[in-house]
Amino acid sequence: MNQIICSSEWMKNHKQANIMAADKQFKASKTIEGTTVFFSLGNDGIFYVTRQMDGHKEGWQKVDMSSNLSAHHDGKKITAKVFEAAQNKSNKKIDLALAIEVEGVDYLYLAQGHNNTLASWSEQINWSYIAFDDDNHNASKLMVSDIYIAQAHSTEYMVVDVLSDPNASDHFIDRYYLDPSRSITGKVWNRHDL
Repeated sequence: MNQIICSSEWMKNHKQANIMAADKQFKASKTIEGTTVFFSLGNDGIFYVTRQMDGHKEGWQKVDMSSNLSAHHDGKKITAKVFEAAQNKSNKKIDLALAIEVEGVDYLYLAQGHNNTLASWSEQINWSYIAFDDDNHNASKLMVSDIYIAQAHSTEYMVVDVLSDPNASDHFIDRYYLDPSRSITGKVWNRHDL
């Protein structure tokens, strides 16, 4: 005969809070002070930074970092679709890429070299619009499917996958390597075979 023993105790210092749900996409990083920062794409179509906050009643603060981009699109509703965040190995700053949708067209924004301090994540991100400059693809039908930021030694690579034909059912993609400075080819969006 097996005997089952169980016990329980009440927690007096527990507070139920829902600061960051699982949402669509998220990544985590540590600031230079050692606190945790979460980047997430909410089910509401907003890109958030959730930062650890001592003294805050939940211990966390969730900051909307994408809604202000509406001002660049005549106040139209924007929806954040996909993002990428990576810490630059050489300077320890954070590089971000964010694709948003406005009236069925996607736009890409970059924020390179964002300070990775707890205080800096309460400020709005300084986004730069990266205009699509591939003459062989219709920019008015641009649909971003994924974004990657990778580093090898001191070089950083930004890769964006876009749907070849947004109306097709097969969802083939075209891959682009970004050169924001236009230093290599004179273009920002450089198509490469997969």
